[in-house]
Amino acid sequence: MQQQSENDTKMSDITHSETENDIIIGFLNHYDLQNDTNKKILRDAFLDETGLSLNTFYYKLRKKNYKKKEVEVLAKITPKFKNDDTKVL
Repeated sequence: MQQQSENDTKMSDITHSETENDIIIGFLNHYDLQNDTNKKILRDAFLDETGLSLNTFYYKLRKKNYKKKEVEVLAKITPKFKNDDTKVL
């Protein structure tokens, strides 16, 4: 029974609400349009806020696998959502 509960928790970490998906896609689109200097600025802002490693940043970028708090950071550093009161539910 506990095995199933642990699996449910893992699944909830990788499923996102529609708002979270909008934030992730918005960040990825914004990031892809940037030159290398601006990409580094965005990357460093994300790493500073989350404390994650450089390797983890690129892994998450490739897999689009972000936790709720990380999605909140993406919203904070993405201009489209920066001044919006978007809350991740």
